[in-house]
Amino acid sequence: MKRFFAFILLLFAFAPLARADQAPSAAGLWQKTENGKPVAYILVVDHNGVFEGIVAKTFPEAGRPPGATCDKCTDDRKNAPVEGISFIRDMKRDGLKYEGGNVLDLRDGKVYSAMMTLGPDGQTLKLRGYMGMSMLGSDETWTRLPESAMAQIDPAIIAKYLPARAAAAEQEARVLRPRAAEEARGEIAKHPSLRPLSAEPSSSTATASGSPPQPSAAPNPPREAVQPASGANVQQSVEDAACRARMKSLGVVTSGPCIDVSDIVENLRTGEYSFNDPKKAYMGESFRIRLVLKTADQQSVQDKFKGLPGDVVTKEARFAQSLEATLTGDDFEIDPPGPLSRTATLAVPVEWEWKVTAKAGGQKTLTVEVAANIQAGPDKHRVQVTTLNEPITIEVTMLERATAYITEANSLFKAVSAALSALVVIFGFVRPARNWLLSAWRRLRNARRSNRAARAKEQGKVT
Repeated sequence: MKRFFAFILLLFAFAPLARADQAPSAAGLWQKTENGKPVAYILVVDHNGVFEGIVAKTFPEAGRPPGATCDKCTDDRKNAPVEGISFIRDMKRDGLKYEGGNVLDLRDGKVYSAMMTLGPDGQTLKLRGYMGMSMLGSDETWTRLPESAMAQIDPAIIAKYLPARAAAAEQEARVLRPRAAEEARGEIAKHPSLRPLSAEPSSSTATASGSPPQPSAAPNPPREAVQPASGANVQQSVEDAACRARMKSLGVVTSGPCIDVSDIVENLRTGEYSFNDPKKAYMGESFRIRLVLKTADQQSVQDKFKGLPGDVVTKEARFAQSLEATLTGDDFEIDPPGPLSRTATLAVPVEWEWKVTAKAGGQKTLTVEVAANIQAGPDKHRVQVTTLNEPITIEVTMLERATAYITEANSLFKAVSAALSALVVIFGFVRPARNWLLSAWRRLRNARRSNRAARAKEQGKVT
């Protein structure tokens, strides 16, 4: 019987461990989406029970240059490329929950407390970042990607965070390489036109060996034509990559063939972009962000920001005749959304304005971005140059609004109390006057009663 009870106790002791092993894990590749479009692939890695999250792949918006870095980070991740950065750390697993970790906000470089919750089916992962209490935070929900999506991740990221997987892939490549080479030799044997030029016997070699010279075969037009074209393609690819690298350093974004517009960009005019920078906002309440470009020195823009919250920030940057400004930010409702087009002149400043409503509490970031549209090449190909990209960090809260309401109510209560106190004081000072008025009224009332009684008595005598 004792053995039976001991066996039952062991079952209960190991039951939680068995459930933990059977539960799905957050490790794997996840997709973050916004407005139905992929924004990033997140790689979650299990380091013996401590989980880490990495930005494995990004999908920059149109007009934003790729290769962004975390220039606002202050720890070991300062100026690290966003693609491949470790932004979730120290998550400890407890069943479907992962707690005790932290998350890096790539927009402002600040680190917040964080927790993750895995869906029961293992196909969704919710990340919650917060400051202080978990109730004061915001959520993101990601969806799991299939294993085949790992092929889209940079091998350098796989090698850094999943070294065992990278080593296995390298071993598999070593095994497959000889097989691929053998298959290639078989294809060359079947199709002589694929044989490299150095493999062809020359007539001089045949003569030196004592054999009669053989008539040379007619040149193979396809092979002769393809060989120089391949070299030209490689050279063109190298030049295109170099061109894109130069344009990227200038903030140039183009979806078509790379056109060197460095001379055009460097000759663009420089103006002063000013925008209001509110430090605080209340959840559910709207405020306005205004961006003004000063295109000439004689223009004045300070009066453009009267009545708007926050200080005015001014940045010097280039501009063109055709401009597009965009205001973006998570957990904000922005009206109007998307890029707003304007035409710049030297006569008046250029203005943009947005109505912004915070939808969640915590420290949030808005990003104001301006792109200059220029045309280059004989076909007037449209090229965008990012001239301004500035964050606006805002503390969004609803507790301070409640405190403000209480303070206002308290102020009203104090005002009423003061008024009542003043009335009491006034009545204290005029008490003699009040008593005199009351006594005068009593005397008048008594005199009227006496007069009525006297008249009544006189009438009785006459009768």
